Formats: sequence, C-alpha cells, structure tokens
Amino acid sequence: MSSIPGKALGDMDANLWDRPDLVRSFIEGRPLYDQLAQEVAFSLEKRVRDKKIPFAHVTRRTKTLESFAEKVERKHYGDPLKEVTDIAGVRVVYLYESTRASIGSLIEAEFVFEKDDKQAQQKDDQFGYKDLQYVVTLKDATGGARYEDLKNLKCEIQVRSVMQDAWAIFSHHL
Repeated sequence: MSSIPGKALGDMDANLWDRPDLVRSFIEGRPLYDQLAQEVAFSLEKRVRDKKIPFAHVTRRTKTLESFAEKVERKHYGDPLKEVTDIAGVRVVYLYESTRASIGSLIEAEFVFEKDDKQAQQKDDQFGYKDLQYVVTLKDATGGARYEDLKNLKCEIQVRSVMQDAWAIFSHHL
C-alpha cells in the first residue's frame, strides 16, 4: 500500500476516506485526467518545436490518489473534484529567459486559461519560486470524439527555467 510520508493511506483525514463516492469518482476519472495531460503535453511540445523555441523538456503527470488526498486534507476543499485544478499537470522547462514569454503566448493561443505569474508578483530584491502557472481547459473548437470527455477538465501548466526547475525539485525534497 502506498503512503504519504509519515501517514499510511488508511490514516488520512476522515473527510476524504469517509467519502467512498469521492474516492471512487477520483479513481474512475483519473484515466481521463491522464489523457488530458498527455494531450496538453503533446500539443505544447509540438507547438514549441514548430516555433523552434529552445526548451529543455515537457513532462506530464497525473495526481495519485495519495497526492490528491494529501492536498484535500491540507487545503480543506469542499468540492475537491471541482476545486483541485492540478489533477492533470504539465511542465514546460525552458533554457533561456527570453523564451518564457513566447511559451506563454503559445499556451494562451492554444487553450482557455487562467494565469498566475509568480515572477510578476515578486519584488526585484526577493528570492524564491518564480514560475508561470496556467490552469487550462481545451477550447470548444477542439473537436472529435477523442476530446468530448476532456473539454470540461482542468490541467495545470507550469512554465519554468531549468534553474527554477532544479530549485523546485531540490526544495521539494527538503
């Protein structure tokens, strides 16, 4: 059985584990979020390559049940399946700061989005996490049976430099 550091899966906050309907809905919906992350990552990588924007990599992931439960416990969501916006996640890691805006423009042209620019929120004398985050959905014009079940799902996209990515990985393990 998987666990969150310091907690066995069965010891999680009762607000999630006492709701088997929510756990079941997450488990049943997870393959769609995985498909969404795959589609978003594919689309972004293709667009970045087509525009010949240098980048390090594009990765994707889908939250595990354990990670979802931990976030629900930590954030106290009332309707977690609607409020957790990063069940599907994609990360674009770029090489040069000069390409950050171009990648952001591609995302804004490709998806319906909400944007959170951590860099714009920090003062010049502050040090810390400065990635660009989007919560996106597929546009209505995205067609075909393959996309019908994905259109209302949200995916978080993180755009960060190689150095920001290294810092985030390191600080996460601390």
